[in-house]
Amino acid sequence: MSKSSGKAKRERGHQRLFAGGVAPFYLAILAVAILVGISAVMVVSASSGEAILRGTDYQEGISTTLASFGAGLNNLFFIFLGALFAFAISRIDYRTFASWSFPATIILILLLVYVLIWGATILGAQRWILIGSFSLQPSELAKPILLVFLAYVLAYFSDMRERNNLYGIRAMTFLGIIASIIGACILCIIMQPDLGTTLIITCGLLIVYVMSGYSLRFLVVILPMAVALFIFRAFALGNYQAQRIQGLAQGLFQGEYSHQVQQGMYALGSGGLFGAGLGLSRQKYFYLPEAHNDFILAVIGEELGLLGTLLVVGAFLLLLWAGFAITQGARDRMGRVLAAGATTIIITQAVINIFAVIGLGPVTGKPLPFVTLGGSAMMSSFILLGIILSVARFGGEPREGYVDHRSLFVSFTSALMSFFDTRFSGTTFNKPKKQKKRRTENQGGEVDEDDLEWRWDSRSCVSSSCTRS
Repeated sequence: MSKSSGKAKRERGHQRLFAGGVAPFYLAILAVAILVGISAVMVVSASSGEAILRGTDYQEGISTTLASFGAGLNNLFFIFLGALFAFAISRIDYRTFASWSFPATIILILLLVYVLIWGATILGAQRWILIGSFSLQPSELAKPILLVFLAYVLAYFSDMRERNNLYGIRAMTFLGIIASIIGACILCIIMQPDLGTTLIITCGLLIVYVMSGYSLRFLVVILPMAVALFIFRAFALGNYQAQRIQGLAQGLFQGEYSHQVQQGMYALGSGGLFGAGLGLSRQKYFYLPEAHNDFILAVIGEELGLLGTLLVVGAFLLLLWAGFAITQGARDRMGRVLAAGATTIIITQAVINIFAVIGLGPVTGKPLPFVTLGGSAMMSSFILLGIILSVARFGGEPREGYVDHRSLFVSFTSALMSFFDTRFSGTTFNKPKKQKKRRTENQGGEVDEDDLEWRWDSRSCVSSSCTRS
């Protein structure tokens, strides 16, 4: 073999390795590097003002001890730990996650139930499990876990239907198991209450469903029910979600924003084009509540100006492009839906946070991904990044091995389907459908309009009309 032919094979193998090419892989890393670099500096700046004042002895002068920068140091620790997780996940074939998604989802349900019973309550929400000096928020872990679980089971369901192994009561049992598991997780998160995280997860799961190529008519039924449940939970018992939605309406239609939103706008407006200078924010000194958390973008605008704010927004737009370029380049269904779902969750959360700061959305307390201080949120964002990079690294070559893997989920659902199958054996409902050959428009002949459904072509990422399988 000549050196030229060997080099050509290596180049072809390199191109096949990265879904969408090499550029989206490294541009996604660059976008996150910009965000965490800003976070490492701005969390220290935004949290130090209040911390210094709290530790000040006015008889001895201002105290600038190490404890005053504790939040910033804590943020650096979780950035480092999250980067290690993202790197490790990116080096693992995402198809490997399929067999572990079901046990992880069961553990997630147990954690969410534990939170509802014994969880710590902070600012009116019961969302945390206290572990020593650290706190764990299981609803943040639900984002990557439910994403991988739904992507896997929908891919498995599609392949089993193509083999004509799921029909009648077997198909209904399978879908019932999926709906029950995901519904239980969503219900537990709603009851905390955490409607912001519910909305973010729902957007990601909807993208997974749509990109999997299923009929969009199902959404006509499920979306109104979800919206009704969301509104009912928001306004039930007079909780603070209803007050925030009412505050948003007053701000948009009457110009009367809440104190936190007003102070955030003051911070953004006073920054100008280049900002007041790093560390020179005034709003962080007790004027702007949660300056280093969900309103850190306001401090960035005040200290770094419009240019600093646009740098953050530009980094998210770059991550959005890279994520969907990887989606477009993935060669199998699971890779496409994982990359699209993970990107959607990150960007949806960023949009919710940014809109809250500028007064175009309710204040939900959702952190700005990769920027805001928060251990669970930072780890969740890095795990989602690791999934995107894993799809980019291993999604260039189609592999279907995960379909035949005898995972715990496959064994569990097979046992239940066999149980119900015996109860309905011999009925017309439980007989497999006959495979009918239909002519398509390209093959000539007539096409029955009743066999057409509006679907999403996940391979080309454009909507198309396809015959039902």
